[in-house]
Amino acid sequence: PIFEAFMNAWESILDRFSKEHFKNGSIEIQVFYLQNLFSKENGICDFEKIVVSDNGVGLDHNSYQRLINLRDDTKRHSNLGTGRIQYIHFFEHTTIDSIYKENGLYKKRKVTLSKNESFLRENAILRLDEDGNSTETNLKTNVTFEVPLDDKDFYSSLSVQILKDEIVKHFLSLFCEYKSQMPKIRLSLFENMEMKEESDIITSDIPNPDKEDDVYIDYRKLNEKNKIVSAGHQEIFHLTAFKRPSSEIKQNAIYLVSKGA
Repeated sequence: PIFEAFMNAWESILDRFSKEHFKNGSIEIQVFYLQNLFSKENGICDFEKIVVSDNGVGLDHNSYQRLINLRDDTKRHSNLGTGRIQYIHFFEHTTIDSIYKENGLYKKRKVTLSKNESFLRENAILRLDEDGNSTETNLKTNVTFEVPLDDKDFYSSLSVQILKDEIVKHFLSLFCEYKSQMPKIRLSLFENMEMKEESDIITSDIPNPDKEDDVYIDYRKLNEKNKIVSAGHQEIFHLTAFKRPSSEIKQNAIYLVSKGA
């Protein structure tokens, strides 16, 4: 779900600024922890929430319609509309709080996604909390994840470095494509609202490809004699290879990548 929210933020700022002015975009991921009675002794805090923020187009009418129509797959950038399903299966509450501009007016829309009993009793996984005009004039969207339903150990032991490594690894192909126009990407960690760690993903964090090439894969089919023959068309897979220091990777790997991630 963090990757999904990051990708949605990326596409939202791309829609607002275009690739030409993509540097004007910003994405921030904030991890919040709360100290408990034993935190000073054992250094372990309680997970509170993760907030993924961006300054893209926001949750405007079209984005909202795609969100509330569960089977909607009309979103651009080759999306399938499955992100909200990840949200409700991985966190008890996901809140999307957005300032957007429509018909010359600044507006605010806030929704909560959940599959807990109070939502399902109303035969819904989405609740519209706010919808109206806004006095704020800075376009932004905050996606807040609270109460993990799975991988609780992962969320309780996150660090900025772990998060940074995972995001760079997951979006490596995408970052390489946009390396000259990278938006501002900031990761930070808070304990009791006090910032403890902070780091940006910058161009020097993105390795250069060691080799690039196209691989042509033919389609095959069974003919009337049940023999495998050419189907007459093919797909082109673009191969991008990276060399990384052995200290940074645990194993060699091959990733099949769709739209950069």
